[in-house]
Amino acid sequence: MGPYEDGFSLPEGLRRHLDGYGNVHRCEVLQAAFELAWDDLRDTLDEADRAERQIAQARRDSEVLYRIGPDELRLSDEFLFGEARGPEALVWAEERLASLGFNPSVDGRVRSYCMQDGDVSIYADPRPAGKIEFRVYRTAAGRKRRAPHYASFHILDGWKNDLMRKYRRGLDEAVARL
Repeated sequence: MGPYEDGFSLPEGLRRHLDGYGNVHRCEVLQAAFELAWDDLRDTLDEADRAERQIAQARRDSEVLYRIGPDELRLSDEFLFGEARGPEALVWAEERLASLGFNPSVDGRVRSYCMQDGDVSIYADPRPAGKIEFRVYRTAAGRKRRAPHYASFHILDGWKNDLMRKYRRGLDEAVARL
């Protein structure tokens, strides 16, 4: 009762049958199996999600947080992609930021590396391994309609020469995107 009289080609036709891709209906047996599995595991998965959120909240309540934007706080290892720096590498990144004019600000457990430059605020994020990320925000007075919320750029740890010039170029390009 499908587009294939003699069954499905392997492996693509079978994959389309199981997934319901293209003009093929998803396999009803597989769909029923997924629904049964979901019904059986829902409570376990919900409980695991709750426990994970509680652990994350406990960490947020006790560990150092990094301000990476005006209203954005993150844990030292809280990333979508990549890895966090170790403690020694973090000290090195702070020294590099100091050479660019960024000095850490500590408010309780919150660390931030922020600088004003004209009508923009620049937040440095030394947490990612291998680079320092910067987010550039326009101050409320300098904000344009329909402008992006922020623009970003980075400097790599391996960059040694003309670091200030590379930082300024990244900043200028980010400001131009706002």
